Amino acid sequence: MILALSNVSEAMSKGQLTEAQRGEMVETIEEASDFVNGRRSGERVLSTKELKVQQFDRLKDLLKKMNEVDPTLDKTLFAAVMIQCASDMEFLTTDDLARLQAIVGDGNFEVNEWIAEARREIRAVPIDLSWIKQAVDNLAAARFDLTSASANSGSRARLDVEHAKTRLREAIGREIGRLLDETKGLLHHRDDVGWLVGRMVAAFASPAQQDDIRDALKDWMFPSLGALSDLLKVCKVEKEPRRLEEAEAEATRLVAATARWVAEQRANDGPDVRGKQFERFQELLDRITNTGGKFDPDLFEMLVAQCRREMAISSKDDREQFDRIVAVYRKRLYVK
Repeated sequence: MILALSNVSEAMSKGQLTEAQRGEMVETIEEASDFVNGRRSGERVLSTKELKVQQFDRLKDLLKKMNEVDPTLDKTLFAAVMIQCASDMEFLTTDDLARLQAIVGDGNFEVNEWIAEARREIRAVPIDLSWIKQAVDNLAAARFDLTSASANSGSRARLDVEHAKTRLREAIGREIGRLLDETKGLLHHRDDVGWLVGRMVAAFASPAQQDDIRDALKDWMFPSLGALSDLLKVCKVEKEPRRLEEAEAEATRLVAATARWVAEQRANDGPDVRGKQFERFQELLDRITNTGGKFDPDLFEMLVAQCRREMAISSKDDREQFDRIVAVYRKRLYVK
């Protein structure tokens, strides 16, 4: 990957890149970002903060190797690599941007401009957690009441818990809708579902509260996937390249956020983390294919591939179980 970057840099020094060379550049930049941000199997249990430490260590390692192999690497290419690596981090904070600035230094104008703009955007999109926090507190209170409910009042107490969960889902959906509208004009986080969801989850310190947020998110994600599937099919039938390109970009972001929802460890997963991941994966495929075969096949395959990566499926047993689950729902999807 480092040698490929050096080859691209040399080609850039000779003039305009050919289409093949541009394709190689894009692919190599994506490989560099995957080296920095791709989760290793042992990192599934890390918090966002702990994961960031690992990612920034790999970024330092990448910079060191780039400098060793090609100290004169093209500055525009260098900036593209750094910006891609930073953009693909799940949850950039102002502290992360300061760390990025310290690692990269002040010598690259394009990177400095990107960092400055990202700082402005983070400040420009404040999350209003008031309704969500109130809903989380109400859910905790309802659960407490359920533990002390008598036999006669147990049914009502259970209904109160479900009602509180519904209010939480509604509060999250309302805030995500508002945030997506506000980020449409921003360069780096425009419509970035993963970025918004990451900020929302990280705003709660309690692992149990974070679990409640993640559980509620599925009732926003799954219908959103269905609506996106419908949009993709319309764009393909009507042959509208621009609308299709926009829909595919939205699919990339929503698929990434959904796969993280499947793979992220919860406090209530217990010792069988892998088993809980498979349960969430199966629940996802069951929901999206339970639509009479109408779900877009390309979007289905994107979800499967991304979940496989996020879950870090590698062992023989995991591969076999993953493939068995996919086969069941792929059959449901394609059988008329």
